[in-house]
Amino acid sequence: MNLAIAGTSCSSASVENPGLVNSVELPTPSPSSVEASNLTAADLSTLQKYAEGYQPKSGREVIPSPPVPDEKITQIIAKAAETRSRDHEKFVVLIFLRLSRFQIENFKQRYELGRSNPLTKEFYRLIGRDDYERAETMLAYLADDYVDRNPDLLEYKLIEAEMRRIDKAGDRIKNELIKITEKRNRRGYAAP
Repeated sequence: MNLAIAGTSCSSASVENPGLVNSVELPTPSPSSVEASNLTAADLSTLQKYAEGYQPKSGREVIPSPPVPDEKITQIIAKAAETRSRDHEKFVVLIFLRLSRFQIENFKQRYELGRSNPLTKEFYRLIGRDDYERAETMLAYLADDYVDRNPDLLEYKLIEAEMRRIDKAGDRIKNELIKITEKRNRRGYAAP
């Protein structure tokens, strides 16, 4: 018995052989479930503004952690995670690149990102690190490494600019280490 079903709308489908079956009623999705699972252009625009406006800085917390998003951003992140979307990837990566760059420029090293922040969890999902709960440390350089492995992200000019700044800071640190080593060698200190 060969039945071919042709979908005519979200709420019903008809069968080519009406002698066997007239129609099949399918449940109509509720508007709230449709909205919850679709990442809209407005959602992406909101997340883009959030990411582009994020600038890490030292304040009460000397070494800044990833930002804790407000309820609206948290909902957008949840939608994206639920749909397994990657449309928002560059905005999430930009936030973590900015944090990584701030840490290397100001502290000459990278620090732990944490594990409970919804934005951080989504970052781990996007970069394919499902071991984040078991890993010993999850440092900010994961963002740099991810962009190195996914150079198409450099098409987003803000990511490209952050990577240039990270590279420049890294080169500055290397040059400082070379100078320190040369100075120690001139003074006769043994290398550690």
